[in-house]
Amino acid sequence: MFYSIGDGTGLGLGTLVRDRLNVGYGRKLIYSFTIFPSKRFSTSPVEPYNAVLALNGMVEFQEAASAVENNSLYKICSDQLGRESPTYPGIT
Repeated sequence: MFYSIGDGTGLGLGTLVRDRLNVGYGRKLIYSFTIFPSKRFSTSPVEPYNAVLALNGMVEFQEAASAVENNSLYKICSDQLGRESPTYPGIT
């Protein structure tokens, strides 16, 4: 499962899907790739607060997670993939 926990849509929809999977299929292994907000690509001043609030649900309902920060994704896109100027939608 891939989702971002900084903005409203990714956090809300991703959390809803994760919770519904947990209820519908019981305690199965849920592994997520979670994108954390960074100061450089922040689109909202409440992104850090959303991330902190989402951590409780991650601990409670997921068995494993890979966390990546937006700024790290930017560096991967620009340095390793050769994109000169990655855009915000292209990174997430």
